[in-house]
Amino acid sequence: MKTMLQKIVTSLFFVILINGSLSEFTMGCRLPLQEDADKQESTPETSQRISSEEQLNKLLEKFNETWNDSESTARDKRRIRSATTKALMELEKNAGTPEQSIKILRWIQKHNQKNRKGRNAAALILDKHFDRPGIGDCMNLETPFEDLLRVLESNQDPETRAIAEFLQAQHYSVEDEARETIFLALLANHADVIYQGESLEGQIKPLLQAMQFSIGKLAPEITGPDIDGVKFSLSDYRGKIVVLDFWGDW
Repeated sequence: MKTMLQKIVTSLFFVILINGSLSEFTMGCRLPLQEDADKQESTPETSQRISSEEQLNKLLEKFNETWNDSESTARDKRRIRSATTKALMELEKNAGTPEQSIKILRWIQKHNQKNRKGRNAAALILDKHFDRPGIGDCMNLETPFEDLLRVLESNQDPETRAIAEFLQAQHYSVEDEARETIFLALLANHADVIYQGESLEGQIKPLLQAMQFSIGKLAPEITGPDIDGVKFSLSDYRGKIVVLDFWGDW
């Protein structure tokens, strides 16, 4: 009887020991697997960002191969531009950084200057990245006043601000005096800023000259002989009504 009890106790002991070992073994197996799962969960964002950049580079490489190929026809170039533009528009929606978004939108703007996609890309840069430097070429005379104002309020890049001020003065400053004040300030501080391939100085000076001949402005000095051959100056008739008739024979 005692022997039977000893056998039963011994059997139970082994059962408990085995069950305990199995539990520990199971828990031991689960821990590394869980750690691996945690590591895998931390990687998708990184891998997505990398794949997004790689995808961008591959799209541009493929475009350049066709665009720069001397054997590519005009039709081939139109098709690759259209396909690349469409792919980049989708890629921009999930851009990992503002820099990547701007890079994509600038490409679309550059290669679609004569169509709606290019204009939309420029508008999207102003909408999403209005405080970033170097976005002056995304603005033009059709840019809404609200967008120009947002750039002037938030953008700290001197060149971008100068272009926004130039467009504001040219299109939205109603009074000539206010417009002239802005133009003169730009000439003094930002004359060398390039906008649309030309310096602000080269674009502002003709506008200032034209403003000198607007209604209400003092007429420039004119000298020459009258109908009797007597030399005169326009200032001689200051305060009087004068009719000037310019004509020529070529």
